Amino acid sequence: MVGLLHIAAISLVVAGALKVRNPAPTVAALAGVWSSVRTGHVITIGVAEIASGVAVCVAGGSAAALSLALLYASFAGFVAVALWRQGDAARCGCFGVPDAPPSRLHVVMNAAIAVAAAAMAASGPPSLPTTVADQPIWGVPYLILLGAGATTLFLIVDRLPRLHAAARLPSGGVR
Repeated sequence: MVGLLHIAAISLVVAGALKVRNPAPTVAALAGVWSSVRTGHVITIGVAEIASGVAVCVAGGSAAALSLALLYASFAGFVAVALWRQGDAARCGCFGVPDAPPSRLHVVMNAAIAVAAAAMAASGPPSLPTTVADQPIWGVPYLILLGAGATTLFLIVDRLPRLHAAARLPSGGVR
């Protein structure tokens, strides 16, 4: 379960950095649900994501895991509202990528991560260096699995819905 927390934290750092670098897609996604969203709001969200992810990885502990749980619960709530209000026109902006359509799987995945992180907050999960120190072969297999897990999370959130949407188009995926 600690691995899931670290994967979620790494994904959060990447997503936050991409939002800070290019906030426009997330501004557009949030504006579809909340009309008063500004670029500064998205940059603040991105910085909070980076801080939470870094805290989980570097320090570990209950507070860091709880911050991660609250962010992922917020993501689940936002995506659910966006899907409810906008249907197929909804966008998530999670990784600062334009036109990334959210899905119900996205909601479930974010909610599951939030629940897992909240449950782990009760025990004060270890930091990434502490976890790696307890792994065989200097933690290399664990770190490879974290990279693969974070990549898979990105593919589920961003690429899978695109493939699904393209498969539903009658012209073979051409819009």
